[in-house]
Amino acid sequence: MHSKVKNGLALTALALFPAAALATIPDPTWTGTYGNQWNDAFRGIVATDDGGTVSAGYIYLSQTGSRRLNVVRTDADGNEVWTYTWSDKSEGYDIVAAGDGGFIAVGYRSISGRNWDPFAIKLDADGNLVWSNNYGTVNQDYGEAIIRDAEGNFVIAGQANFSTYSDYQGYIVKIDADGNRIWDQLYSGGGMHRKFFDITLATDGTGYVVTGQDDSDWSNDMVVMKVGMGGAVAWTKTFNYPGLQAGNGITGTTDGGYAICGFQQSSGYDLLVKKVDSSGNPVWDYVLETSGTDYGTDILEMSDGSLIASGRSPELAGDQPSGILIEFAADGTLTDTRYFGGSAEDNIVGLAPTTDYSFVACGLTNSFGAGAYDSWVLSFGAGIPPAPLGVDMTLSGSTYHIGDTLVYDVLLQNNTSEQVQVNYKEWVRLPAGIPYTLTQTPMLLFGDGTAAGTMTHLIPPVAPLGDYTLFNEIEGPGISAIDSVTFSIE
Repeated sequence: MHSKVKNGLALTALALFPAAALATIPDPTWTGTYGNQWNDAFRGIVATDDGGTVSAGYIYLSQTGSRRLNVVRTDADGNEVWTYTWSDKSEGYDIVAAGDGGFIAVGYRSISGRNWDPFAIKLDADGNLVWSNNYGTVNQDYGEAIIRDAEGNFVIAGQANFSTYSDYQGYIVKIDADGNRIWDQLYSGGGMHRKFFDITLATDGTGYVVTGQDDSDWSNDMVVMKVGMGGAVAWTKTFNYPGLQAGNGITGTTDGGYAICGFQQSSGYDLLVKKVDSSGNPVWDYVLETSGTDYGTDILEMSDGSLIASGRSPELAGDQPSGILIEFAADGTLTDTRYFGGSAEDNIVGLAPTTDYSFVACGLTNSFGAGAYDSWVLSFGAGIPPAPLGVDMTLSGSTYHIGDTLVYDVLLQNNTSEQVQVNYKEWVRLPAGIPYTLTQTPMLLFGDGTAAGTMTHLIPPVAPLGDYTLFNEIEGPGISAIDSVTFSIE
């Protein structure tokens, strides 16, 4: 969590997920296709500690059969290690590491040939079924995404139909490590439908944030909603465009906000990336418009604060969509765009970070494989490790006067796995070039953690007028980091 104090820095450890760090989007180190001559696809992926992947999606076992949930594990070279296929009509949408070497996949299945229920299955490290469980109602319900929280529980987001087949509501169910329901809740919009397509942990550690689609004003808006650990709504934001808009993927960002990837519809479908702050207020948008259909599917933050978004866009194969990856700086500046695929339709659907600061992707391809659509995995190899320590400062203004209060936020990062004793130093360079120390404090930064605070300083009557540079610096045994901002006193 982040703490704010006056005239000092409150340090709170925050566990970080492994994140990728890339200068630009590289070529894949390997790609693989999986399945048979009929249609299959992956929609969710997780990287394993041994450099491999586990992906969830669906497979057809015959030309006239129905979809079956399918999970495939690969080694570090993309070779298939094992496959698990559910026994009846079903589909997999997402997968997460269970924390004990196993994996939990979520999707939906047909119960006795009638309606769909959200369901989850747990597999051990060797692909053996540990448990399965159904959730939802007696009507058409779907499980779209799953995350593991800091308590070791799992939270599934999707949609449920508790009344009629045309009236969907957002649905969240929290389960324990054995698949038992802890709580579930419906979330209604202002119109007929509200659907959740992805979920992430709240950046302040107090709950979960979902994204999806809402027709609260009968125009199918993007919805972003935060709920507490027990499911109570903290805030809801909807974003309207003249046509359709929806969020398909969401990730927390190190500045406390969230990034969402999805689409909007004007004359056609456009890939959309939206950045919001910690309260869901918009910060920046990016829209990819081409002559064809562009669609965003997932998004991932790198350890340097940049973002990778995935989807499809018609580039390599004329009117046929190709898989696309787009990289942004933290401020929304476009830094790279890469297309993947061949002469037919291809789509990148899911992303996951790796332990070597890179990422893996999954989806479907009609350009490669055994025939029709095949499940597709792309691995992008090792990335660039982040610096051991990091400092990031954000100043609220640029010009001040005697008697004003200087206010700025600071984020300290320990990107090593070990706790580090550091010296935190806050100092300014005066207009005459003379350094002046404001504070100097020893502190402990936990491994793979951050500390954040808000600093305030009253500008005294004796402060000389002119241009200043404010520095924040942390120094440990053989490692250090520094950041600076400029301001003036008039």
